Amino acid sequence: MRRLAAQRRTQRGAGGIAVQRRVPALAAQCGRLWAQALRSGSPRSPLPIRPFHSFPSRLPQIPRWVYSSPSNLASEEEAAAAARASRKEHVGPVQELQLVLRLSPSASSSEQDVALRASSSDTVRDLKEALHTKLTSGDCDQAGGPAGGGSSRPNKWRGVGLPTKRQRLFYRGKELQADHFLQELNVESGAVIQVFLMAT
Repeated sequence: MRRLAAQRRTQRGAGGIAVQRRVPALAAQCGRLWAQALRSGSPRSPLPIRPFHSFPSRLPQIPRWVYSSPSNLASEEEAAAAARASRKEHVGPVQELQLVLRLSPSASSSEQDVALRASSSDTVRDLKEALHTKLTSGDCDQAGGPAGGGSSRPNKWRGVGLPTKRQRLFYRGKELQADHFLQELNVESGAVIQVFLMAT
């Protein structure tokens, strides 16, 4: 028994020495294969390495649409065209409206009233675009805040205006949706519409 145990220990030692001798040879062989692959410009590994995605995993598979870029988003022009095509027809005679759009004070501008002429067949989107056009012309620029307002921030709109994305219109405590007629919203001549400026 003792002799058999001694033989087994000898075999194990010899096997360990053999493995230790083979490790440098395997490392040298791997190095030669990698160098050969780099010289040939091959993007694939010369070693039989298993790809990462082939390993079994217990993690849930994420659908591709979660991390892929959306491809079905409509542009602003397409959304506006679809809204114009689906909106209701104006009912009754068209009435001229004289409106006041009151710009709320913000970090970069003071409170300001802007007079606009519109019609009952105009939509809220049309009203926003008209406000942007009028402010861009520079006719509504003012050196300071309104009289008695206690603010000295100048309102300079020339060439910049107020893009429709930054406008939120409120009338009688309700926000006005872009595709509604002023007639649907019961906006009367002389009404004051509050305009809140959204941050860019």
